[in-house]
Amino acid sequence: MLKTDIDSIQTIIAPGEKFDFVVVWNGDSCFNRFQSELPVTKFRALEPATHDTIPFVLTDGNNIILKAVLNGTDSINLNFDSGSHFIHLIEDSIVKKTSLLANQPGVKNRTASPDFQKIQRSNSLQVGNLKWDDLRVRPTKMGGQGSDGRISWDIFYGRIIEINYDKNQFIVHSSMPAIPKGYSKFDLIFNGSFIHIEGDLILNGQKFKSRFLFDGGYQRS
Repeated sequence: MLKTDIDSIQTIIAPGEKFDFVVVWNGDSCFNRFQSELPVTKFRALEPATHDTIPFVLTDGNNIILKAVLNGTDSINLNFDSGSHFIHLIEDSIVKKTSLLANQPGVKNRTASPDFQKIQRSNSLQVGNLKWDDLRVRPTKMGGQGSDGRISWDIFYGRIIEINYDKNQFIVHSSMPAIPKGYSKFDLIFNGSFIHIEGDLILNGQKFKSRFLFDGGYQRS
């Protein structure tokens, strides 16, 4: 979305799509583009189907912590947050645990202040056997308990995520697995970065139909 004091424009784009438009101001034309950061994925076509099982730690604050490797060298702990977008790292972890500010002399030994707007823009990330390239990391001042930052659902776009709390397993499928007995299938409803399901809540014999938030959020450190 682009908004000024007199007008605004917004659009919905799918992974891999772009939307070009022109803003005219005092007779001058400014060319703009909205472009999706999500890659085009075709995981459902994989044969045979893949199923990557990744162990996770569940903190006292009910945060799902996944071990990850940034740019092939930096080990970090990421909180899976279903109410976020993309990848965010806590500023202190960026300084202490990554090489994202390697182009800023003096930051590591605290003789210079970091400029988090100039961190390395193209990065790789590996979680389990899954790897992504050309990712942008965004700085944040807060993150999940016991984490260096957060990773969102949209980084797994095109895959199916299964969270097994009994076994502490985060399983990423290339296609929809069979639904075990005792479980139900619901449509997901997206409201910005938040995910909801519609269902009935029965309390003291009364039924309440509503939308319920699925949130793998975080507590402030």
